[in-house]
Amino acid sequence: MIKKYIWAVLLLMLLSCSEDPLEPVSDGVPEIVSVTLPGRWNLNAGDSTVVEIKATDPQGASDLQSATFQVFNASSGMVFSADLFDDGGISGSTDLIAGDGVFRNLFKPSQITEEGGSFLFTFNVSDKMGNQAEAVSKTVTFALNQAPQILSSSTPAILEDGAAPKVIQVIVRDEDSALKDINVYLDLLFNDISILNEPIMLANDGNISENGDEFAADSIYSLKIDSSFAAGRQGTYKMVFTAKDEFDDQSTVVQNEIMLENSKPLISGLVAEQTISRPSNPGVFNSSLITLDVHDSQSLADIDSVYFISIKPDGTPAQGNPFLMLDNGIAFDINNFETARGDKDAGDGRYSITILVNNENDPGVYEFTFFARDKAGNLSQSILHHIEVD
Repeated sequence: MIKKYIWAVLLLMLLSCSEDPLEPVSDGVPEIVSVTLPGRWNLNAGDSTVVEIKATDPQGASDLQSATFQVFNASSGMVFSADLFDDGGISGSTDLIAGDGVFRNLFKPSQITEEGGSFLFTFNVSDKMGNQAEAVSKTVTFALNQAPQILSSSTPAILEDGAAPKVIQVIVRDEDSALKDINVYLDLLFNDISILNEPIMLANDGNISENGDEFAADSIYSLKIDSSFAAGRQGTYKMVFTAKDEFDDQSTVVQNEIMLENSKPLISGLVAEQTISRPSNPGVFNSSLITLDVHDSQSLADIDSVYFISIKPDGTPAQGNPFLMLDNGIAFDINNFETARGDKDAGDGRYSITILVNNENDPGVYEFTFFARDKAGNLSQSILHHIEVD
């Protein structure tokens, strides 16, 4: 009986060994998730252009075998084909991470074609089983192109505090076509370091009231600025202009210096009680709203903070100094005091805070000193006020 059992086990083992355990099992086909390459290529360009695709596979990125593309002209004739690589850059493809499903390579436009026109890039991906993803195609325009040129720029030498709006203008020429899509950008540098999150695009839309631009689609690009342009800024800056066309070809930069004035903010119109009574019952609060009007020549966007410092009757600073006042239009809520301090209308320049008094507050005269600070670091004059707690 035991011998029969052993033979049965051996038979099962032999049968199981007859199948190749290393043979891959296909549960699905790969997929091309995205294709990244410029829609326009300049045949004059000497630099290489990145072609990149991202692919996925049900068995994981390690199951992807190869990625290729072919380029077809307007007559559907193939003019070029090449491989893309997911090898971490070993092949010189500039691929960043090997085996992550991102395939890329570098190509000069002249490698693909020397003729202008529209060409169809068709991408293919296959896995180790030979399964192929559904092909993805993208049309690319090839043309001879010259970068635009900035002929001149006009900027004010100084933007005075409280100045009326001024118009910046940049004149651009493009040898290829006056109608080609061109964008002009402004970067702002302080100590040769850009201070903008992203460059400002000048307008060429004929909207003179908004942008100061007189005629749409001409060679003059405009930007209207007023003293609010100096919010958070003070001193000498470089205005750096660049023109870029639809081929992403960029002009040489042109730069001008501008002095930005920024005066300290002004505070006025303080509204606060002279006397606040302590409630007799424990756990009960009397509230009082304090408001303060704030003005800044660079607009309220220049205001960093509005606050007061409180000194108790015994001459010591109150716990919690400084106390911020807000202009956010949120009614008072003791359970959300960080943001809900009793302001009525957001953005009107009137900053508010609600103070509370209970029977644990020391009686006597409290000193309040109010300030406003702007984003350039300028501090307003102070306003002193006393409140008696009885």
